[in-house]
Amino acid sequence: MNLSNSFDTHLHIVIGKEMKKKESQEGVFYLDDTEYRHAPSSLFLFSNKSKLRYNLVWLVTRTQFSIFILLVIFLNSVLMGMRDYLDANDETENNKMIEKFDPYINPIIYTECVAKIIAMGFVSGGGSYLQDGWNVLDFMVVSASVGGSLVRYIDPAQGENAGVAALRTFRLLRPLRLLGRIAALKTLLSTLLSSLQALSATMGLATFIYIVYAIFGMTIWSGVLHNQCYETEFPVDVNGLGEWEKI
Repeated sequence: MNLSNSFDTHLHIVIGKEMKKKESQEGVFYLDDTEYRHAPSSLFLFSNKSKLRYNLVWLVTRTQFSIFILLVIFLNSVLMGMRDYLDANDETENNKMIEKFDPYINPIIYTECVAKIIAMGFVSGGGSYLQDGWNVLDFMVVSASVGGSLVRYIDPAQGENAGVAALRTFRLLRPLRLLGRIAALKTLLSTLLSSLQALSATMGLATFIYIVYAIFGMTIWSGVLHNQCYETEFPVDVNGLGEWEKI
């Protein structure tokens, strides 16, 4: 029994040393016996030994955090669907009510973006934030939203400016972030995109068939059903049938 306990203890020590050795490698994080690889340095300020970065990696990898952000994006998408876009100045009661949610929703989305950038690294290094195409979309939407909010905060009179309106239009892409958050939708979309190359041959064959049938139809019925002149704008009763009177 003692020999077995001694062996187990030695094994745990060896495993612990190996894990610490890997953790000392740049860009490697161990959380709940799971290895996460990100950029060696984040924003040239935070290494993988940074306590702040370690805590943020723990946060952004939590399922609860992902579900919370998913619900926030879903709520924001519903509110955007309720907005009256004919009211550019948000003067209607409906738009005023929706605008009241922005001070609560936007900071959550901005915080998530910043937390992921610090945790994963921004652009350089494997596993960094912008190495993922879905994160590129997130960053574009967040940047446009921040730019529009800053301009409106600094100079409220610029709220009606065409450039600011264009930045705010980027918020319409927020619902697309749901595609990258729901695993089933993400897998389905990736499968569809990867199959486009194979489908191109099928679409080419279908187009060829449509052209052949179009030529066949024009040859058989050329001018029979079209290119006719009529005296009346609408059909008239001729022999109990609704027909146009031809010239």
